Amino acid sequence: MIDGAPGRARDRDRGWRRLPPVRVVRWAWWRWRRSLQLRVVSSALVISLGVVALFGAFLLARITDGQLEKQRADAESLYTTSVLTTAQDLLIGLSDRSADSVRAVLNNVADKGPSGTHFELTSRAGDAFFLPDEAQDADVPKDLRDKVRNTSNGPKIYRAYSMMTLEGSNQRVPAFVIGSPATSSYDLYMLMPLTSQVETWELVRRSLLAAGIGLALLIALVVLVITRQVVTPVTHAARIAERFAAGEFAERMNVNGEDEMARLAETFNRMAANLQQKIGELQELSRVQRRFVADVSHELRTPLTTVRMAADILYAVRQDFAPEISRSAELLQKELDRFEGLLVDLL
Repeated sequence: MIDGAPGRARDRDRGWRRLPPVRVVRWAWWRWRRSLQLRVVSSALVISLGVVALFGAFLLARITDGQLEKQRADAESLYTTSVLTTAQDLLIGLSDRSADSVRAVLNNVADKGPSGTHFELTSRAGDAFFLPDEAQDADVPKDLRDKVRNTSNGPKIYRAYSMMTLEGSNQRVPAFVIGSPATSSYDLYMLMPLTSQVETWELVRRSLLAAGIGLALLIALVVLVITRQVVTPVTHAARIAERFAAGEFAERMNVNGEDEMARLAETFNRMAANLQQKIGELQELSRVQRRFVADVSHELRTPLTTVRMAADILYAVRQDFAPEISRSAELLQKELDRFEGLLVDLL
């Protein structure tokens, strides 16, 4: 059975590709349970992937928060120092409140913002003007509009994150939205796309993912090399023990170096030598016992046979003897039977 086990294992290893999915899982579980090295490497890989994932998520969150904070500060600075002041100056000095005049004001305001930024100028009466023309008022969150519209005690700046449609395309990207009352009659909104930030986040995410997988595989490779140095002697010792169980008592482990595994191999070899010596002594004792039994059998059966022959003759003619002699012949026959039974049990 021991010699056949490795053969069955090799057959499983060679034929796993031909197995259905359920049996493939069972085969993988069987390999995982029987291989200490595979368990150590897989555990190290899973743990390292978990650590890298946690570290990557933390790092990505920190980078995202830092970029958003910088974008918010830059957008608020641009809005308060340039965009809002320009809109207020133009709207206060505006005598003609026609749509073309208001749109001209919005064009002047848009010149103060970076490329790709959307602007919206909404009157308290309900008219709304957009730049570019295809910008949608749905990009500004409703709660932000309500806060701006309900502000009555001086200009206040409100901010929020939303989604906006890029100019000239249908692509929706995250955006930073700032809004405030420009005058008592108009509200001004500025939507700055976070396109570059999203691209940076994607680049960082892909880089962290690639670096994390590479680091995890490198850790698994290092663990594989280290465990191989430890598991290989143990595997060799297990094979030697199997051969010992099969009766091959001359097998020994290879001793390389002076480390713990080398001392283990030396100890195993001494144990194997002592075990071989004890087994030899037991075999010699067994041979002596068999010889003793044979000698006892010969020495006891020879006189017993002679006595049995004489007792059988006496027992056959016991009727011709006196009663006490006849009774003695019967007792002799009975005790000889009992003695033979004891001899058989002894042997």
